[in-house]
Amino acid sequence: MKVIGLDVGVTSVGGSFVTLPDKFEDWGKEGRIDWLGSRIIPVDGDYLKKFETGAEVETKAAFRTKGRGSRKLKQRYVLRRTRLIRVFKILGWVKGEFPENFK
Repeated sequence: MKVIGLDVGVTSVGGSFVTLPDKFEDWGKEGRIDWLGSRIIPVDGDYLKKFETGAEVETKAAFRTKGRGSRKLKQRYVLRRTRLIRVFKILGWVKGEFPENFK
């Protein structure tokens, strides 16, 4: 039986091609590694300089994560505001025609 194994990381990719025995009883006794290799994905020099000096480095993923976090904070704020207005309507503290998506 032939098995391919992959290890995909952030800055590297590795793989192997292994031959395993057909019978379960032979596992650990037979088998061989047919191919094994890895590749490191190079990082641009500007990023590396900032990393080595300890400066804050913002990768593409970090930039997207920051944007996603901001959108989630805004979404939670709007949800809290909408729920609060609904509670005020139930208690009669604001009129029924008061908009729930009030800004």
